[in-house]
Amino acid sequence: MTPAAEAIFLNLNEYDKKQVAKEIKQIVYFPNGNNVSRDLRGLSRMWKTLYPFNGYHFLIKFETHTGGLVIKDIYFDNELIGIKTDINQERNVMYEIKRSNKPASFTKDFGNKIVDELTAGWDSSEAKPVHRIETRHAAVNGMNNNLTDAAWVMGTHVDVAHQNENVDKYTLFHNPSNGFGEDILECGWDKRWLNPIGLKGYSSNVQHLSAVLDQTQQRGHKTDWTVHSQGAIIFARAVREHMRKRGGALSCHTVSLHGIGCNEKDAIKVCQQAGIFINNIRNNDFDPVPNLAGANNLSGGLARAMGFAGLLTNTLASPHSLPFLGLEVYEKQLRMAGKEELAKKVNNYRTAKGLS
Repeated sequence: MTPAAEAIFLNLNEYDKKQVAKEIKQIVYFPNGNNVSRDLRGLSRMWKTLYPFNGYHFLIKFETHTGGLVIKDIYFDNELIGIKTDINQERNVMYEIKRSNKPASFTKDFGNKIVDELTAGWDSSEAKPVHRIETRHAAVNGMNNNLTDAAWVMGTHVDVAHQNENVDKYTLFHNPSNGFGEDILECGWDKRWLNPIGLKGYSSNVQHLSAVLDQTQQRGHKTDWTVHSQGAIIFARAVREHMRKRGGALSCHTVSLHGIGCNEKDAIKVCQQAGIFINNIRNNDFDPVPNLAGANNLSGGLARAMGFAGLLTNTLASPHSLPFLGLEVYEKQLRMAGKEELAKKVNNYRTAKGLS
């Protein structure tokens, strides 16, 4: 390796190092192929269990010499990173996301154009791929989110989780989508109760994030995480994987759990074991994701939330997409979205429970 290539390699987390090492090994075996690195990587990606499709995004530059091979550089493959027209082609990459010049926050005083304002508030077009976390804030998005949506949705969740900090940028650990069906399977695979002993390992997201948590802890870099929906499943499993494989505290990290797809008690327990402080937990009483998918309230919560499952794709009316600011605010969201009957149900429930 040249000094430049070695410097990049040594700064990678454990997961990325292993992926790059596999690539270099293939180059050593087959150094004379046409565009060898890209061709071999494309072939191996056909077998996801051997080489996770979403988990690799580097390009190796090398030269062959008499009696040897020199790795000249390791860098992000521009064809594999960033926003893709086909969501299935996006990769599990960390991006630094900055607030745009049209900042917007989700508060109880939101107006009727809030979704458009929030969408424009975070600039995914300038998403900067990074090897490691340098920002104070970081986030893991949920399922069925392309990079554009993940950037503004998680920017909004981070902003609400840390309302008094004027967050202007954060690192998105992008959980790419393979489509609704495969995302559901991935969620189940990473759940503790469906895959308790990690048969054949967990998703590339979990393996990657576990290495990122360890790398950030080793550097002593304080990181406040906000995780949403499937992102909470990935985060809780990644913490458990760290404790199982490496051990040691992850006390440089804190986390906010929003609309979680995992079991709340299990997530709290593993975070406590790792020394991760939980900043806040925001789950809407009418959200079917924590109630059903997370199995947090199957008795009363399931029946209550199922009537709202059809709203999950309606951003403003959804009990899941935007951060939960309380039932009074959610009732307002429903009324502004024209869902008067459901708003009445929320009002009746809120009044009966004496909730705000």
